[in-house]
Amino acid sequence: MGKQPEILENVRRVPLLKKQCPQCRKEFHGQPAKKFCSVSCRQKFVYYAHQEERRARLRRGYYAAKEKKAAKRPAPHGPGRRPAHRGLPPAEQ
Repeated sequence: MGKQPEILENVRRVPLLKKQCPQCRKEFHGQPAKKFCSVSCRQKFVYYAHQEERRARLRRGYYAAKEKKAAKRPAPHGPGRRPAHRGLPPAEQ
C-alpha cells in the first residue's frame, strides 16, 4: 500500500497529502483543503466545538416557550374566579 499514494500523485492534478484527522487522530490521504478523514469526524468536531452555543440557544427557546405558556394561563384569582374555600366559613355575629 506504500506505492499507491505515489501512483495517485502522478495521475491526479491535486496531490494527495498524508494527514492526521484532528477528531480521531487517524492518518489518511487527502487533498490539501481536506481537514477530516470522514464526514462523521467533521460533524463530531463541529458538534463538540459549538455545544455551549447550542445549549444556550435551546435554553432560550425553552424559557421563551415556558413564558408564552404561562402568559396564556389565567391568573388563579382573576376576574370571575373566586379563591378556593379553605377551612370553615367566618362565624356570623
